[in-house]
Amino acid sequence: MNFKLRNLTFCVLALVNLYSCSQLEEEMNGESNFDNAFILEERPFLRGTESIHFKINSEVLGGYKIDDITLAVNNKIISGDLLTEGGDYTFTFDSKQVEDGVQAFDVTAYFTNSANEAKEVKETYSIEVDNYLPAYFYESGYADQQNYEIKGNRGSYVSYSTKSNTEISFAFYNNVGNRISDVYSSTLNDTVRFLIPEDITSQEFYVGTFEGYDNVYTDIYNNGDIKRNSIYNRRYLNLDFILSSQKEPKVYKNNASIDNIKKITVGYNKEDIPDGRINVPIYTLYDNYVDNSDYQYKYQILDIYEKDLNDDTYSYGFGNTATIYQKDENDNYEGITILCNYLNDGDTVLINEEDLKPMINYGTDLEYAGYHLRVKSDKKHLITWPFRENNIIGFFDIKNKKDDNYEIIKVNRQSQDDHHRVYTTYTSVINNMSDKGGDLPDASLINYTQNGDTVKVVDPMIDDKTSNLEIRLDIIDPNVEFYNQEPIRIVVNSNKLSKELVFTFVNDSIYETIHGGKYALIKKENIRDLDVRIWKDIDRYQGGFYELQSYNYFNQSNTRSSNNSRNSYENELLFDKGIIINR
Repeated sequence: MNFKLRNLTFCVLALVNLYSCSQLEEEMNGESNFDNAFILEERPFLRGTESIHFKINSEVLGGYKIDDITLAVNNKIISGDLLTEGGDYTFTFDSKQVEDGVQAFDVTAYFTNSANEAKEVKETYSIEVDNYLPAYFYESGYADQQNYEIKGNRGSYVSYSTKSNTEISFAFYNNVGNRISDVYSSTLNDTVRFLIPEDITSQEFYVGTFEGYDNVYTDIYNNGDIKRNSIYNRRYLNLDFILSSQKEPKVYKNNASIDNIKKITVGYNKEDIPDGRINVPIYTLYDNYVDNSDYQYKYQILDIYEKDLNDDTYSYGFGNTATIYQKDENDNYEGITILCNYLNDGDTVLINEEDLKPMINYGTDLEYAGYHLRVKSDKKHLITWPFRENNIIGFFDIKNKKDDNYEIIKVNRQSQDDHHRVYTTYTSVINNMSDKGGDLPDASLINYTQNGDTVKVVDPMIDDKTSNLEIRLDIIDPNVEFYNQEPIRIVVNSNKLSKELVFTFVNDSIYETIHGGKYALIKKENIRDLDVRIWKDIDRYQGGFYELQSYNYFNQSNTRSSNNSRNSYENELLFDKGIIINR
């Protein structure tokens, strides 16, 4: 922010926002010898009880003396106290009389001389008022709506995935990680507009979200035997960087309308395609498989759960597909893929031999490379997984595509150390298997330091643009075998404007009681893992995306499984798809 008073300019930089010097508006009775009469102390922003200091240049007054100074915003006089000592004037007032944001302050000085001739000078200054953090609001029932039960028929068994007992609370933290507010429940059903303590001089803060829930994953064979029954008690504390100068309120709304369940039938002509098969990836789930020899077609009835294309939570969605394929006389794959996202509830798609096209073969499967089809849409890009069979991967043409606006992307992800604790990722658009895609980022670009309880991550600026930075701490119960528990995870996120992320762990008594004591283990001595993540601020399935991850120890006496964090992320991604049968 810049203050300009006649020929004297004060420039103040407030975080990343630089305000241009304000044009002064002067109303003055008499000669111009009042030029440069004011000298105003520079201020970055106003918070709480403030004092604005003026100096009056007595040499230009020509026998006039100052009688009073008033402060006004939008023609409303601000109440306060004016103290004077010699040529110094101090106006003390409560800045909460003024709305937050950059405001136009009118400062008017009244002068008289020995002949009782009066003059006044008014100057206007753009000054930021910063008393409150952005408002936060959770709609009633938001936490309960996060619960679900997902069912998927895998053929030989049925899988169930449930999320239950979701609790969400939040609090505000200063820029070094100390909590400065009470903890508010998402069930409050009221807007929280937190008043920043006056002794805090920074505009950098965190909002900390406590989210806990239970996940149960169960697979049951068709004969009733249990294949798997895994129970996870998830507990997260996500600290997201915010600026108090950004006043846009954060509203968490219920989005009951974004979940769709569609019943779709896909099949093929058994005479035309005698060796045909139907491939439905694990994330496109189905409830019924029909093979009736009395009819010409063999088909599947799919009950598909998907995110609506209008859901703007993510910039991309997952394409639900069904592929009809067989091997031709030369033992090569031919087939066609149906993109179910573009179908309506009750639609039927039947495939004949003339629909089949040769597969685009991408060779053998690679352990650390993922291939995906990115279907571009006006509303949202859809990501589909490739066809995989007998260690062969490839793509079939899409029967119901709206145009040719799709591309094949390759996600390279490799461990870059012998202990599988450092991973780098790069996403490329490719044309053929010989195109290896872009080079993986250099692992040495992961620039972080740990000094006691403080962790610092520095933006590597890989492509001359800022990256997102993240610090993750895993907390465990030292009295329980690691593989028999789910760590509590603290995730600290910067925003893309930050060149570095610094976080200091602080013990907090609130952990003992919040959510019924479910966070009581959060203590320094229980921190096991320190993970650092750096990534480009675009979606991971877009060309040019990069990511660097480093898995480390916070307390060197602890041990860890190098694959735990990675597998946990991949499992959560996998089970975010399916058929919701109870929500």
